[in-house]
Amino acid sequence: MFASTVFLIFLFVNARAINPFKNQRTLEDLNEISTMDSQIDEQVVKLRYRLQNNYDGLVVAENEIRLCQDDLKTNRLFLHEDERIDRAVRQWEQALTRKEELIERFKSHNAILKNSMYYFPVTIDEAVRLAPSELKDNLQTLLRDILTVHAGTDSHAVASEIEKLESASYPPELRKIVGHALQHAKYILEYNKELDTLIPKITAKESHLFDEELISAYEQSFDHTLKVANYYRFLLFLSALWLLSYAVYSFFRLKENSRRLYTDIIERRVLEARNERLTKLYKALSEVNQVLCEWTMSLPCFRWCAECR
Repeated sequence: MFASTVFLIFLFVNARAINPFKNQRTLEDLNEISTMDSQIDEQVVKLRYRLQNNYDGLVVAENEIRLCQDDLKTNRLFLHEDERIDRAVRQWEQALTRKEELIERFKSHNAILKNSMYYFPVTIDEAVRLAPSELKDNLQTLLRDILTVHAGTDSHAVASEIEKLESASYPPELRKIVGHALQHAKYILEYNKELDTLIPKITAKESHLFDEELISAYEQSFDHTLKVANYYRFLLFLSALWLLSYAVYSFFRLKENSRRLYTDIIERRVLEARNERLTKLYKALSEVNQVLCEWTMSLPCFRWCAECR
């Protein structure tokens, strides 16, 4: 009985219900992370080519990913003891760290580039106003080439222009202004090249937080957990049927035993009544026999025979 109880408790614990809301919530978090990951790529490209001037969309996407990550960890939704899903989660966390590092580099480089793109034309204009006529054309050419560097201007040619302007001689009041302008031009070339290197890294498939592997691993793990739970539920159902059958069998057996006991009691009472009647009859016969014996002994013939003896 104790072993049966322990077995039933074991089946009940392992046949615990799968929470569909928890599963749906996990899938929603994973899909939201994938969506925000794509949005980060889109925001980065827009910021790179100045189709967007603020980081609001990028910050929102990053915050959404962190919220989903905290939700997955806080609610312990990944505790499946599944090697494949554990490996996928580790890869996802590593990819998230790499992506955050790349985005931080992008933000800092893009900020420097935007700053230089803003101040470079201003310093060039100021330098052109003060520069002699033979330098004005060179400065305006540099301005044009720097502003069109996105359109395919040869960066090496622009670098050569910067070197020529650095080696030129300027009046003292102009050298500082030209120096600032050329420094901004160097920043533009350097960080423009750096951003062109970062964008493919951020948007590449290898930099995505995860592909379908994590979702697939989770779904397979959930399906496996559900199959195991259903197996234990089936065993629990069979055990319940066995208990019900045993209860029905015990009921009818108890009923049959009750009927037999009732019959035995009735027969016993009948036998006791018969024995009681026989006992009374025996006592009555014994009394009659005793009376007959006494009467017989009182007869004269029996008395004479007794004396003759």
